[in-house]
Amino acid sequence: MGGSRKKFGDTNPFPNKDPSGVGVSGTGYNPMFGGMGGQYQEFVTGGGNVNQQAANAITGGLAATADAGMYRPENVQAGQMAGMDLSQYTNPYEQQVVDQTIADLGRANQIAGNVQDFQFGQAGAYGGSRQGVADAEMQRNFLDRVGATVGGLRQQGYTNAQNQAQADLNRQYQADTFNVGADQFAVGNQLAAANQAATMGNLGFDMGQTVQRNLQNQGNVDQLIAQQLIDASKGQFAGFSGAPASTIGYLSNALGAATVPTNQQNTKDLGLFDYLNMGTQVAGAFMGSDIRLKENINKIGELANGIGLYTWDWNADAYEAEASLNNEGVVLGDSVGVIAQELELVHPEMVMDTKTGYKAVNYKKLDEVYS
Repeated sequence: MGGSRKKFGDTNPFPNKDPSGVGVSGTGYNPMFGGMGGQYQEFVTGGGNVNQQAANAITGGLAATADAGMYRPENVQAGQMAGMDLSQYTNPYEQQVVDQTIADLGRANQIAGNVQDFQFGQAGAYGGSRQGVADAEMQRNFLDRVGATVGGLRQQGYTNAQNQAQADLNRQYQADTFNVGADQFAVGNQLAAANQAATMGNLGFDMGQTVQRNLQNQGNVDQLIAQQLIDASKGQFAGFSGAPASTIGYLSNALGAATVPTNQQNTKDLGLFDYLNMGTQVAGAFMGSDIRLKENINKIGELANGIGLYTWDWNADAYEAEASLNNEGVVLGDSVGVIAQELELVHPEMVMDTKTGYKAVNYKKLDEVYS
């Protein structure tokens, strides 16, 4: 009855979707993304690297867009009453009402006739021609009233049936129009979700590219650091290869012992300051020598005026202050020499107070006096 559109739910406006809600076999049905629900769910729940997730999101978005593009709205047309069976809208008691109305009119006409006969009898004209004319006119009027009343009742019933049928047609048309609008709204939501998924996929792809670039840059930095460590290790190993003989020579000569053989089989009287002066020539005149920066201090000898010569290990404070000391031209140097506080008592001009609060020794001046 009514509009041409079938009831909502009789047809599936999304041909790729499973109206049962059970799901398309092997794809993981999702009501938002149709047959691509599995790939969309894989993107949402994670798994794999960010580039794979981005690809899944873009693929899911494209599939959902394609699925939405296949939607075809129903052709909604207004229904027509022509040819409709209105019997279902008529009052089933209409005939009873008509019959009762005719009976009521008949009784009223009979009463009026009796009154008229009485009046003619009182006038001595009962049964005359005048009474016959009056009875005929009364009967004609009765039939006119019956016809008009019954016709009015019939017309009223037909009008009511038409109104009810038209109301049903209007409601059906409104329902069909609403269902089409609901379908279009669902398609719009699907397209919006697909666009959002694709946008997130593009963002994820850009993020993945950024991560890869960062990892590549970090790899280059790590490689450079590793190469520098290798080069430094080579240099340190080369220094270690001649360290035993050199160290013995430095300490023995500092104590006034025998000379140290050189590579050319020549001899040279080396003092402690020959050794320390090598560091000052490279890094600067001052070397850190504050007692507060040292631990494991061992005395190995004395200078001519009784100033002690020591070996030690640099403590944690020394390494923590090293950068600040370097900025002032002070290096930590090697773990052998004098103690700044002790030297300062005899030669205050050879000791400097740094901005860090630690003391440093000018080994060049010390070498000039005691070498």
